Amino acid sequence: MVFYFKTLNSGSIPAGGTVTKDWTADKDYTIKKVLVVNKGTATIDKVDLTIQFADNFKTLDYVNAYPLAVDLEHAWEPNEPLPKGSRVVISFKNNDGTNAAQVDFVLLLEAQY
Repeated sequence: MVFYFKTLNSGSIPAGGTVTKDWTADKDYTIKKVLVVNKGTATIDKVDLTIQFADNFKTLDYVNAYPLAVDLEHAWEPNEPLPKGSRVVISFKNNDGTNAAQVDFVLLLEAQY
């Protein structure tokens, strides 16, 4: 088993703004764990996410980033296949009316050979 980390950084999300980031899998993976890291000075509980793995939405509407901001031991474990050529799409919405936010969405991937 070979594991990799893949990080999708939101960049600066302006107050009240939304940013979408995506990544296309370069080989077959299984998404083992997911966590969120606050990279800015704004509080992470003001950021909502929509999450899509391949063609599967994991959010019916959105999820607040705060419950995903944990350590690797307690991270969400979707165990979701991610075939080569499929996309991960994450939308970050900053609900803070004053401060910009910046968030890392981190995937722990297991390569499938």
